[in-house]
Formats: sequence, structure tokens, C-alpha cells
Amino acid sequence: MIASELEQILFEELGFAGRQELKAGNNIPWPTGRAIPDVDSAFFLNNIPLAYFSRLSDLDEDRITQLHRNVWSQSKAPLLFVTLPHEIRVYNGYHQPDDDWRDRPDRLLQQLTNLTDRLQAQQVIKQLLVEENHYERIYLETGAFWNTSEGRRINYETRADKQLVEGMGQMRKLLTEAGLSNQVAYTLLGRSIFIRYLEDRGALSSEWVIQATRGVAQNYREALQNGRSTTYQLFEALSRRFNSDLFPVEAEETAVTETHLGILLAFLNRTNLATGQLSLWPYNFAYIPIELISHIYDTFIKDQRSSGAYYTPLLLADFMLEETMGDDVIRPDMTVLDPACGSGIFWSALFGAWPRHGDDNTGK
Repeated sequence: MIASELEQILFEELGFAGRQELKAGNNIPWPTGRAIPDVDSAFFLNNIPLAYFSRLSDLDEDRITQLHRNVWSQSKAPLLFVTLPHEIRVYNGYHQPDDDWRDRPDRLLQQLTNLTDRLQAQQVIKQLLVEENHYERIYLETGAFWNTSEGRRINYETRADKQLVEGMGQMRKLLTEAGLSNQVAYTLLGRSIFIRYLEDRGALSSEWVIQATRGVAQNYREALQNGRSTTYQLFEALSRRFNSDLFPVEAEETAVTETHLGILLAFLNRTNLATGQLSLWPYNFAYIPIELISHIYDTFIKDQRSSGAYYTPLLLADFMLEETMGDDVIRPDMTVLDPACGSGIFWSALFGAWPRHGDDNTGK
């Protein structure tokens, strides 16, 4: 059976067919403002995506791996249904991707194969996805699914946003144990995440990094790998380009050593510090929610609230940008002024809405 026909049977048997909560194509209200490639339909409950649906005409494991990584990075939809010719797969959208993802049963929740005709497909879907495991719409809408054995396999704690914040906390501990103050460790980590965010969003090109590092590095990780001198060339270039407190280097330049940058590189390369083995860097910042950047910043400044430090909620930032930064205003050579820049939420939201920027852009 071709994928499109099989997907329609899936919708019918699970109760999604004809529901207004099932959005398709350009009608999907993406929660982060960026469409995930290969997601064709999405089921929403109160504006929250519960399931994404992908329809692929042929089996391409690398393509499916990237699709799952993007869905996981977005940290929104707990379920991903992938329909292939003669096959349906159900993935855990909250389970972290890694190198041996094919061997992890909690990532690939269900796999229905050899679906060769309509009647057989209906019977198999009804048995495995309805009667035995309750993936039908009514169970998702009422929340009853999460009390089933299948629903309990989906763990909120393994979402990308939770994992990234936890990883940042572990890295702060390693950096402070290696001699950095909390303030410098927080600054270095926050800057690193923001740079990776800009790279994955296409707002920081390899050509710009090459120029900033005088031809030594094409990206942030290469700059770290080339050592302290190259890394701080990049930091200083970013400070000049953005003219913001996100990128000051004077207070930390004498404190940060090659050892500290090596720890940071190991984190970005996802090196197992016990074994030295490299594994897949799971995060794709092109789809990680914009508000996570502010959440990380808020976590870092939680001890400073007695002095009145708070971050701007994404809802307020979005409202202000909608009122001031429409399509008729944005242009490649513009300067953006944020007079109260702290977490960079306005920059993040702007870059998220406008994924490609000319190298001459300046943010202030």
C-alpha cells in the first residue's frame, strides 16, 4: 500500500479523520513558528500539538532520524507517526535521539509492517494501536492514554528542553570545579548556547565565522578546537557585531583557560567524559523553542532576583515584535536596538521569524 492511502486508514481507525483539530500543510499552527520538514499533519488540543504525522514515499532511515531529532528538539509533540509504503511507525517525540536509536524500544514505540491491503491494515491498526495500546484520538483528548502502559513509556524528563537545562547545570558544575566563578561559567555557557542557536537558525554563517577567525574556523566548535586565541577572536567579533551584554569578554578573558574551553567543547561534541567516546549531538537549535533561551538565562540569574533581575516573557516579546517588526519594516541592512537586552529574547524571536540575515546586520 502506498503511504498516503495507509495514512488515511490510520486517521480513520484512530478517530482523527475529519476532525478540525487535525491540521495539515500550511494550516499547521507551528508552536515555534518554524515548520518541521516532513511533518505533513498535526493533531492539536488547546493549541498544543499531541501528535505529528509524516508521510514518506520510501524508506530512508537517515531522513527519519533527522525528522525525529527535529521533533524531539522542538519539545512539544509527544508522538510522531511515520507512514511508509506497507509500514507504520510510532515514535516517542520526547525520547532523546542518539547513535544507536534503532535499538531503543522506548524511542520506536510501535512498528506495524507488511501492511499490504486495506482490510489487513485496518485489522492490524485496530489490534495494535487501538485495542492493545490505545493510541486513538479519544484517549489522547481525555488524557487517558498517559495512564496506559504505552503512555507511561513517554517520559517528560527526556524532552530536549529538560535535557539541555540539566546538561547546562552539569557543565556549570564542571567549569566551577575547574576554577571558574559561577558568573563566568554562566556567561560562557549562555553565550555558547546562543551562538549555537544562531548557527542552527542560519543567522551566523560559516563565511562570517571564517572571516571573524581569520580563516581558522568555520563554526563555533572548530573555534573551540583551535584553542583560546581563536575562540576569543570569535567572541570579540560577536561582541562588535551585536554590541550587547550577551557577548562581553573583558571580565572573563583572563579567567578562562584552555582547560575550560576543552570542557565546553566536550559538551558541544557530546563526549562521554568517562570514556572519551563521541556520540551524536542531539539538539537542533533551528527547532528548539525560542523561550528556552530565556529559560536558561532565567535559571542563571535566579540568585540575582533580589536586585530586580527578571527576564521578558516570550508572549510580551512576540506582541512587541508583531507591532513593530512587520514584513514591511524588516530589511537585510537594518539595525535592531534592544535597550534592555538581557536574555536576548527579542533577538531570538526576531531571528526565529527571519531565518536568514545578511552578514552586514548589526544588532544592538
